[in-house]
Amino acid sequence: MRKILLYIFALFFYGCYLIPCDFEDGLLEIENTKNESFFVGKYITERSFHNNFDNTKTEIILNKNGDLEINKISSKTFKPYTGKEKIISVGGKWRLVYVESRDSYRLSLSLKFEKKDSFQNQITSGKFHLKDGEPVFIIEIGDPDECRAVRFIKQNEN
Repeated sequence: MRKILLYIFALFFYGCYLIPCDFEDGLLEIENTKNESFFVGKYITERSFHNNFDNTKTEIILNKNGDLEINKISSKTFKPYTGKEKIISVGGKWRLVYVESRDSYRLSLSLKFEKKDSFQNQITSGKFHLKDGEPVFIIEIGDPDECRAVRFIKQNEN
């Protein structure tokens, strides 16, 4: 009986993280209503946050017409990832979703990969936050238990 309890205890502590990830550290909730043009633009990896991949040249472009471009991103970012890491580009569509019950903005992405990259097309989403007046969104990487993510902040247009 004691071994069973010990096994359950170990499984509980090693299977799920008890300390929350700090993905939203230093970010604010978006409190005022924003129009879609506030979110349109080029996003770069946020350097003040410990991002979980090495390529700091990654950029995500949200175009006014709903098109999406992701340039120079690690293949490890996307599920299911198998094989050797490579730097890829991804196209697709984006849509801004306001969740009234949670009073938050979410970014919905429909990703279309090139056949050579060996990924199936995917749909994902993430919550928008604010930092220094600019929108920020987070892409989680891999298993949520690993607490790994990359944060993107809108590049200041000045």
